[in-house]
Amino acid sequence: MSKKHAIRIAARITLLTLFLFSCARTWAATGGSISGTITDAIGGVIPSATVTVRNLDTAIAQTTSTNSEGFYAFTNLPVGRYELEIIHDGFKPYKRTGLVIDVNTALRVDQELTIGEQSQEIVVSGTAVQVKPKVHR
Repeated sequence: MSKKHAIRIAARITLLTLFLFSCARTWAATGGSISGTITDAIGGVIPSATVTVRNLDTAIAQTTSTNSEGFYAFTNLPVGRYELEIIHDGFKPYKRTGLVIDVNTALRVDQELTIGEQSQEIVVSGTAVQVKPKVHR
């Protein structure tokens, strides 16, 4: 085998290796992620908030909770359209639709929650006072 022929074979092997490596990377990346931080109106983080992401094409939902720093993450989400819902006691529920995950999409959805409407209930109890009419004579 000549030196020129050996160089051609080595170049072809190198190109084939690069091609296979790029195919493997493309094949491995089949979706994306959604992550963010949940805070209140003054910027304080909200730990233990329930965060649900729902694939609108398949109706499959995944749920997680925010950590002690108010952070949540959904990784390896399949390509599709999503809805995000955040719930925590004392705050109004938050829902966002129209989130689209494509290959290698990394969406960041930070959200400030609004204090929930507090309802007040007034309970009055007691007995009625009986009044005797005064008779004039």
